[in-house]
Amino acid sequence: MLFLSMFKLLPLLFFMAWFALAQTHQHAAPQTSEVDLSKLPGPERLEGIGQSHILITTKSAEAQQWFDQGLALLHCFWDYEALRAFEQATRLDPDCALCHWGLAQALDFNPSNHEKPSRS
Repeated sequence: MLFLSMFKLLPLLFFMAWFALAQTHQHAAPQTSEVDLSKLPGPERLEGIGQSHILITTKSAEAQQWFDQGLALLHCFWDYEALRAFEQATRLDPDCALCHWGLAQALDFNPSNHEKPSRS
């Protein structure tokens, strides 16, 4: 009787083994690709992404607008679009330190890389 009930489970065990072996695992570090900023298409003004503003030291009011858009896009998790906005801000004012900070944030943006605060 016990042998008969085990015999009925055999197809299930084979299916589970096949499913486990069919899984692919990648244990290597993910490959990173370099972004050539000179080949990025120009950004577009976007509406409906929220209002983010940090007053930056710049000689260009337009650079401030692009920085604000990039900041809002980072908050929306649109790192590629944020990169394009920060790049436009640095084109308009190459001496703007926070525009370069925004570029670095957009290039290194991955929410899973940031540590969550521990509860002590």
